[in-house]
Amino acid sequence: MTRVRKGDDSPSGPSKKACLDGGDVDVTYDTTNAEQEEEPSRGSILRVKMKNFMTYSNVEFVPGRRLNLILGPNGTGKSSFVCAICIGLAGKPSLLGRGDKVSEFVKRGEDSAEVSITLCTDDPRRPLLVTRVIRKDNSSDWKMNGKKVNAKEVEDSILALNVQLDNLCQFLPQDRVVAFSQLKPTDLLLETEKAVGDSHLWKLHQSLTNMSNDIKGLKTRNQSNHALLDRFEEQNKVLERDVERVNERNRLQEEVLDLQKKLPWLEFDVAKEKFLATQAEFKNCKKVLKEREALLSTAKQPLENKTAQKNQAQLEHKAIKSELVGLDKKKVLHDDELLKLANDAESVVLELQNLKKTARTRQDKMAKAKLEIGNLEAELEGLQEPPDSAEEAEQVKVELRALSEALKELQNRKADTEDAAALPRRQLGEVKNRLRQLDDVRNQRVRTLAQKDRNVMQAYEWVEANRGRFRNDVYGPILAEVEPDSQQNAKYLEQACGGYLWSSFVTTCDEDRNLMSEELGKKLGITVINFAGDPMLPIAVPAELPNLESFGITTTLDMTFSAPMAVKHILNDHSGTAKTYVGTQETENMMTTVSQNREVKSVFTPASHYVNSTSVYSGNVTARVVAVRPNRLFQQSAPAGEKEVLQSKMRDFQNDLASAEQQLASIQDEGRATDAKLKEKRQVQEALLKRRQDYTKQRSRLTNSVQTKKVALSSLEKQNEAQEEQRLHKKRLKVNEKRLDKLMEMHGLLMRYGDVQLSMDPVVLTVAECDAHIAHLKTEVAGLEAEGQQLNVEMKRLDSKRTQDKNHAMELKIKAEGVAKLPDDALEAKFATMPGKVEEIHEAIREVQRQVKEMFIRDPNVLKDYQDRQQKINELTVTVEEEDDLLNNGQSKIDETKAEWLPKLKEVVDQMGRTFAESFEAIGCVGEVGLVEHENFDKYEMRIRVKFRAEEELQTLSSHRQSGGERSVSTMLYLIALQEFTKCPFRVVDEINQGMDAVNERKIFTKMVEAACRPDTPQCFLLTPKLLPQLEYSPAVTILNIMNGPRIKTVSQDWNPSRSYKFYKPNASAVR
Repeated sequence: MTRVRKGDDSPSGPSKKACLDGGDVDVTYDTTNAEQEEEPSRGSILRVKMKNFMTYSNVEFVPGRRLNLILGPNGTGKSSFVCAICIGLAGKPSLLGRGDKVSEFVKRGEDSAEVSITLCTDDPRRPLLVTRVIRKDNSSDWKMNGKKVNAKEVEDSILALNVQLDNLCQFLPQDRVVAFSQLKPTDLLLETEKAVGDSHLWKLHQSLTNMSNDIKGLKTRNQSNHALLDRFEEQNKVLERDVERVNERNRLQEEVLDLQKKLPWLEFDVAKEKFLATQAEFKNCKKVLKEREALLSTAKQPLENKTAQKNQAQLEHKAIKSELVGLDKKKVLHDDELLKLANDAESVVLELQNLKKTARTRQDKMAKAKLEIGNLEAELEGLQEPPDSAEEAEQVKVELRALSEALKELQNRKADTEDAAALPRRQLGEVKNRLRQLDDVRNQRVRTLAQKDRNVMQAYEWVEANRGRFRNDVYGPILAEVEPDSQQNAKYLEQACGGYLWSSFVTTCDEDRNLMSEELGKKLGITVINFAGDPMLPIAVPAELPNLESFGITTTLDMTFSAPMAVKHILNDHSGTAKTYVGTQETENMMTTVSQNREVKSVFTPASHYVNSTSVYSGNVTARVVAVRPNRLFQQSAPAGEKEVLQSKMRDFQNDLASAEQQLASIQDEGRATDAKLKEKRQVQEALLKRRQDYTKQRSRLTNSVQTKKVALSSLEKQNEAQEEQRLHKKRLKVNEKRLDKLMEMHGLLMRYGDVQLSMDPVVLTVAECDAHIAHLKTEVAGLEAEGQQLNVEMKRLDSKRTQDKNHAMELKIKAEGVAKLPDDALEAKFATMPGKVEEIHEAIREVQRQVKEMFIRDPNVLKDYQDRQQKINELTVTVEEEDDLLNNGQSKIDETKAEWLPKLKEVVDQMGRTFAESFEAIGCVGEVGLVEHENFDKYEMRIRVKFRAEEELQTLSSHRQSGGERSVSTMLYLIALQEFTKCPFRVVDEINQGMDAVNERKIFTKMVEAACRPDTPQCFLLTPKLLPQLEYSPAVTILNIMNGPRIKTVSQDWNPSRSYKFYKPNASAVR
C-alpha cells in the first residue's frame, strides 16, 4: 500500500493523507506553502491525478500557486508529472521528445491509463476538470467536468486559457531543454512574442510578415505590368501605317467575296433553265408511249384466244399420254412376274437334278468314312506307352524342394539384412535432413541480418570462400554461431547483447584480424573483434550464484546457449553474460530482496529485465526495470550442441550402413548360385513331364477322331432321297399354273394399249394448228412491244436526266444560299451593279484579286497582332491602376501595423534586456538581450549575447559555443526576464539546473525565488533530481518531494523537511 503525506512536518498547515492503489513503496510529497489564501491565476494547475500512468499506479499532485519544486532521484517519476501535463492537456507526444504514440505512456502490464488535470478558470469556484483515458491501441476518451467531449473541444478550451504547450518559453520538458538553445534568433523572437501577453505581438508580427510578402510580390508584378504596357503601346504605334494598307486590302477582299456570292446564284439560274428544257422533253415522250400501249393491247386479244385453245388440246394429250404410261408400268410388272415364275420352275428342275447327284455322293462318303475309321483304329492299337519315370521325377522333385528352401532362406536373410540396413539408412537420412535444417537456420539468421545491412551477407560469403587464407578459426557473424537452449533464453540473450555484436565477426589471431579488417572493415564497414586469450579457458562462474538458488536463480546467461568458446568470451567481455543471472517467476516475486545484493547487477525473469546501477553521488543503488521484448533474431533456433551430436551420430550410422550393405552383397551372390541350380533341375523336371504329356495327347487325339468319324457315318446312313423328290414334283406343278394366269392378264393389257394409242392422233393435229396461228400473232405483238420498249428507255433516260438537272440546280441553290441568303435588299442592290453573266463575274474576280496581290504587306498577321495587342493594352491599363491602388493601401496598412507592433516589441525587449543584464550582473557575468531589425519582417531576430569570463567578448548564445551549464544559466535567466511580461498560466522547466556549477545554481535559484515572490507571477514548475544544501526558500515556494522506489521507503519515513529547508522573507526590492 502506498501512502502520500503532504506537509507532515511543514509549518504550512495540517497534513493530508491519501491511499494509492498499486505499489509496495512510499511516495511522499512534502510541501511548504504559506500563500494558500492567494487566488490562483486563470489557467493555472490546481490538481493532477494519474492512474496506471508510466511509473505510477495511482497518484495525486496538488501544486502551489507560485514556484513548485518537484524533487526526487532519477527514475522515481518526476518526468511522469511533465508527461501527464502534456498528454492530459491535449499536447502531442512529440513535444516531450519521447515518441509519437500515447500508448507508450500506459504503465507496463496495464491496458489503459487515466490522467485528470484541474485548471483554474475565470471563476475560481468553477474550475475546469479535463480527464483523458488512453489505451494500448492509441485510442483516447476525453471528458470535461464529467461530460464526454472530443479532442478538438479540449484543444479549444485549453487554447482559450492561453496554455501553449508547443512554446519552449512556457513548456520545456527534459528531453527538449537543449532545443531552447538551438532555437534560431528568428524563432526565439516568435516564441517570445507568443509568450508575451495574449500573443498579440506575435499575431501582429505574423500579419506584417504576410502583408510584406504579399506587397513584395504585388510590387514585382506591378513593375512588370508597367513595363509591359509601355512596350505594347510603342509596338502598336509602329504598326499604324501597315494597318491602313491591311484595311484597304481587306476592302478589296470583301469585294471579291461579294462577287463570289453572286456567282453561285448565276450558276443556279443556268442550271434551272436546263432542268425546265429536259422536263418538257420528258412529258412529250410519255404521251407517245401511252399511244403505243393502246395499240399493243388491241393486238394481244387474238393471241390469247389461240393460246387458250392450244392449252386445252395439250391437256387432252397429257391425259392420253398419262394413261399410256400407266399401261406401260403394268406391262413391265407382268413381265417381271412371268420371269420370276419361269426362274422358279427352272430352280425346281435343278433341285431334282441335284437330289439325284446327292444320292450318289452319299454312297461315296459312307465308303470313305468306313475306310478312315479302320486306319485310325489300327494306328491307335500300334501306339506304344513310354517307360515309367516316376522314381526319377520324384528324385528331381525332392532336389527342387531342397533348393527352393535354400533360396527362401537366403531371401529371408536378405530381407532381414535389408531391414537391418533400412534403420541406419533412415536414421542417416533424418540426421542429414536435420543438419540441413540447422544450416538453413544459420543461413536464415544471416539473411535476417542482411535485411538491415546487406553488407553482412557479402562479408559472410567472402569468409566462407576464403577460409583457406586464415591462420586460425574465424567465426561470424556471431548471430549464426550462437544456439540458445530455449526461445525464452533467446529473448534474454538478444536483449542483453548490443545490436552491433550480432553482425560482428570474431578472429583468434592478429593476422586474421588484420586481413579481415582490410577486406571487410574498410570496404564494407563490418566490425571485426579479435579474441587474444585462450579460447579453451572456461568462463568463471560467479561466486554469488549458489547463494541465489533460493530465489529461483540457478544459472547465468552464458550457460543458456552454445557457441565456440571464443565467441562466448567475446559476448561476455562486451555484454557481461557471465554476470547476467537468469531467474524464474519465483525470482520476479522476490526481486525486492534480490536487488539488495549489490553484486547482482542484471537479472532476467520471464517478464522483466532488472538492471541495478550505483549512483556516483550517493552510492545508492537504483533499479531500472525493462519489459522482456520478443526475440526478432532467434525466431528459429536449435538446442545447444545439437549439431555436434548429430555429426557424431551420422558417422555411426554410416558405419552401420556400410556393414549391412557388405552382408547384403554376400547374400545376393549366394542367392544367384542357388537360383542357377534351381533353374537346371526345373528343366529336367519339365523334360520328364513333357514326354508323358506327348503320349497322352496322341492317344486322346486318335480316340476322338475315331468317335467323330463313326458319328458322321451314322448320319449318312440315316438320309432318304425319295420323299424329297416327290415334294419337288408338286412344287413344279404349282409354278406352271401361276405362269398361265399371268399370260392371260398380259394379253388384255396389250389390247387396251392399242386403243389408247389410236385416240392420240387428232389431238396432236389440233396443237400443231394452234402453234402456227400463235407464231404469226406473236410477230405482230413483238413489233409493237419493241417500239414501246424504245420509248420507255428514252423516257427513263429523260427522267434520269431531269432528276440530275433538278438535283444539280438544288445543289447550286443550296450552295448559293450558303454563300448569300436571299431575299436581301442590300445584297440584291449590290448584285444589280455587278455583271449579269458567269464569265463576266469570273473576269471581275480575277481583276480584283490581281489588285490585292499587287498590294505589299510585310506581315499578313499585322492587323490581328495590332488588335490583340490593343486588347492587352486595355486590360493591362485596368490591372495597373488596380495594382497601384493596392500597393498604396497595402503599404499604408503595413506602416500602421508596424507603428503598433514595433514600439511595443521594443519596449518589451528593452525591459527584458535590463532584467536579463541585471540578473547576469548579479552572478558576476555579462548578458544582453537585443532586437535585431531587418527590412524583411521574417528576418527580425531576438539575439541573446552572454559573457561568462572577463577575458571573453560577448558571444551569441548557441548550442556550440557555451557549455551545458552556461546554456542552462542563460535559459533560466531569459525565462525569468520573460516572466514579467508573460500571460501564460504556468511554465514547466525540467532539470534545467543539472549542468550548472554550484555557484551559478545557487544564484539562479535565488533569482527564481525572488521572481516567484512578485505579484501576478505565473505558476512555475521546476523539476530536478537534486538541489544544493542550505538554499533559502520563500513561502511562495511549494516543495514536492517524490519518495518512490524500493530503497527509499526507510528514508521517506525518517525524513524531516523542517531540517532540510530554510525560509526567508523577501526584501522590498524583490517585490514588484
